[in-house]
Amino acid sequence: MEWFYNHDIDDDGDADIVMNVMDATASNQYIQIYRGPDPTLITAQQTIIVPLTHGIYTDLMLGHWGETVLGGGIGAPTGDCEDLDIWLLRTPPYNTGVGNSVGHYDNMTVLEFDCVQGQYPNPIAPGAQGVHDFKLDAEHNYPLYGIDIKDTDDNGEIDLIAAVDGITGNLSYATKVGSSWDTQNYVLLGDFKGASITIEDINQDGEMDFFVPTELTLTRVQDSSSQNQTYLFLDNLREINSVEIILANPAGPGYLSSLSFDVGRRPTMAVPGQLAGGENSAFEIVIGQRDYSYRFANNAMWLDTQGWPGAGDFLSVLSLDNEDMGITSVTVAPAARNPATGQAQIGEGSRWVNVTVKNTGLNPISGSIDVDLEVKEVLGGTDTVVYSNNFDGVTDSTNCANCDLVKYSYTGEYEDGLSSWHIETGSSVTQNDSWWEADSNPTNYYWAGMDYQNNDNQSGYYNNMDEAVILQNVDLSGADAAFLDLSLMCSADYFELYLAEQFDVRAVSKFGVMEVDGNKYSSAVAGIMNAGLEFLTKVLTQNTILTMEICTLKL
Repeated sequence: MEWFYNHDIDDDGDADIVMNVMDATASNQYIQIYRGPDPTLITAQQTIIVPLTHGIYTDLMLGHWGETVLGGGIGAPTGDCEDLDIWLLRTPPYNTGVGNSVGHYDNMTVLEFDCVQGQYPNPIAPGAQGVHDFKLDAEHNYPLYGIDIKDTDDNGEIDLIAAVDGITGNLSYATKVGSSWDTQNYVLLGDFKGASITIEDINQDGEMDFFVPTELTLTRVQDSSSQNQTYLFLDNLREINSVEIILANPAGPGYLSSLSFDVGRRPTMAVPGQLAGGENSAFEIVIGQRDYSYRFANNAMWLDTQGWPGAGDFLSVLSLDNEDMGITSVTVAPAARNPATGQAQIGEGSRWVNVTVKNTGLNPISGSIDVDLEVKEVLGGTDTVVYSNNFDGVTDSTNCANCDLVKYSYTGEYEDGLSSWHIETGSSVTQNDSWWEADSNPTNYYWAGMDYQNNDNQSGYYNNMDEAVILQNVDLSGADAAFLDLSLMCSADYFELYLAEQFDVRAVSKFGVMEVDGNKYSSAVAGIMNAGLEFLTKVLTQNTILTMEICTLKL
């Protein structure tokens, strides 16, 4: 199934279903309509068969074209019918085994709903009435990665079309002027491949805005002939992506520079809606994410979840304010980094301090802002261990009587309070393990893996292990700062995936080796080594700002 909509297409008060599907042979596509109240009735169904040699309908939307409406209505066989017409985005012709023909991907087809007949016309039938074909006049032959339509003046007619303009880094939009369309209007998106686009007035100012979840970042390089080349590297696949919000300029035509919000690896759709706040407050944005796979020119593949389908599918909600500001970064230079602590150290003398202040709200603001910088020298203080556990029989919770390690399994494979996390004991008792194996660790350790048939040299993990270990009820009252030390082993396992033949995925696994506390461990298994879980609070002799530091261990 390509597209599915549930709307009242004929204004009779009953929900109807419109969808576009493709057959298994990639020869035909079917525009299928099921009208309420009983879509199982043959008389309430319509199927329009369109060969792919006519082009593939990549997007389907519903909206009123603006034609004169006749027939239908509630309670009478005649009368106006404020119907919803079908809007389709079409590729160049497609042939099985060959692919798309050379051409443009910006072909629009609109099928008017006939309220008297209760039918849509067939777009390829000779002389069919109520079929409108036009182009968005794209200046390239890239696919359009998402399209949306909108009635901007509430007169019931679609008058705005917006699309992700291929990999050009732009959005293109067309506005209806009389009976024609004003095309080739562009808004800068940036070095992104947009996954979709949604049109909505998010800040309630009466102007339509654009929402684009970015599936990928793109690398653009200018070559010797002064032409911009677009590339996709592994770094682009690894990067965290964003939702770009492009607001209409309230002071005149056009659009403002985009507001960017990092939301995850593969945001795919962004739907604004009033989930919280007052009637005139800014909309929230529901963001849908999914795991993707990509194929390189040499047929190697990238799988976001390394073969765990669905592990990257989830929803998140972005809450926004109409007016808001924030400090997004503070840099001090020159400064030195202490590799032992991962912290910056600043000696005496003058330093440059750069503070980045960003408008994180939806409405444009102007003016000035005062940023106060206060330098404090912190001396002395008392360190108190709140909780410590080496998973080798020594636990110190003297200063945190209610601290409790709780296991959670979100997949339902374990009962409440249980998971695959456990203390691995007697690791080097049964046999002599090689230095690169986890069991060469001379002490017990906390581990999420398990041995196959009690053979500690054949260990691994279940698929889709969505689990957590949470230290609950940590009391930090009276502390000016808090630190968490964790000694662990990270997995550096990676895969080279390729296709030997259709649907045959083969993988070559390569294991890295890392060093913790002077000892080498294999990355074939992962776990928390040598226990080092410790909360440390520091009560300072003068007030300071509580700072949370997040340390990332990279191989």
